[in-house]
This record gives sequence, structure tokens and C-alpha cells, in this order.
Amino acid sequence: MNRYRLAAASRIVPCLLLILILATGGCQTGNQTAPRGPVAPAIDDEDTSVAEKDGLFLVLDLPKAQFQPGETFTATIMATNASDQPVDIEATSSALYTIHLWRPDTGQWQRFKTYPEMGAMVITPWTLQPGETRTFTPTLTVESEWPSYELIRVQAELSAVPDLNPHVDVEVVKSE
Repeated sequence: MNRYRLAAASRIVPCLLLILILATGGCQTGNQTAPRGPVAPAIDDEDTSVAEKDGLFLVLDLPKAQFQPGETFTATIMATNASDQPVDIEATSSALYTIHLWRPDTGQWQRFKTYPEMGAMVITPWTLQPGETRTFTPTLTVESEWPSYELIRVQAELSAVPDLNPHVDVEVVKSE
């Protein structure tokens, strides 16, 4: 296992444990109990983002926030069902997830790239059972069309769940 995967795992495992603890009723401390139900965990890591909707958590973790042109890196996308009901993901494309890249443009964000690039369409719906986590680890390469020295928003999305989209802001810097 390379050091980036090890570093990503060390940041993600505590998040998963917190999600599972909160989803199963909390931790007992004396006579007090943590609140029941899904609560988005606090992430202090600028390279990791969590979004939640109806007990479905989506985590996006990147190995760092600055990249060089041509650099290859692995993103980690984790979908966790912290509810007590199965969650059906009605696929709208052959991709189970997408990663969108956005850049600022006159006060708004403009999408300039989507991964994976769509090809043949074989739509595959899937289900997350209560407490189940599904992890995706796409590898991306910083391409020449990625702008340098400005923020790029890397956003993850599950197929057919467009309003659950954690994002991490990164920058492409050229070595001198």
C-alpha cells in the first residue's frame, strides 16, 4: 500500500467510526447519550469533505490540496448508509459516481470537466444496506486544461443523487 492510500485511510477510518457510532444511537457517557440519527461529522482536514442527506453520507477525500501539472493522484469517495433502511441508488448513467471540476467565473462556478467521461451506457442501479459503506478510488491526472494558480473545486456525486455532493478546493501550481 502506498503512502497516499495509507494517509487517506488514516483520515477516513475515524470518520466512518463516527458515522457508525452516531447512526447506531451514540455513545453512553454516564447518564447522557449522544443524539440519535445521522449527524455530519466535523472534518478539520482541508482535503476531506462530507455531505449528508437522509442518513446517506458521502465522503470525498483527496491526498492533498496542491497538485502539479501531469501529476496523478487517487481520490477516495465513500458512500455510507447510516440510516436503518436500505438506500436504493437509481443509476442515471453507467457511472456509479462522477467527479466534476469547477472553476470560478465572474462570481459563479463553471464546470469544465467531468470524470469518468461518459461512454457506452449500461445503467446499473444499486443498493446500500443499513450500515454499509461502498468505496470508490478513481485515479485522476492533472491535465493541461486544468487552470493553474486559481481554485479548482473537485466535487463528488453519486449517480442519481445530485444534491449530495461534497467538494474540496485545490490548486494547480507549477514547479519552478
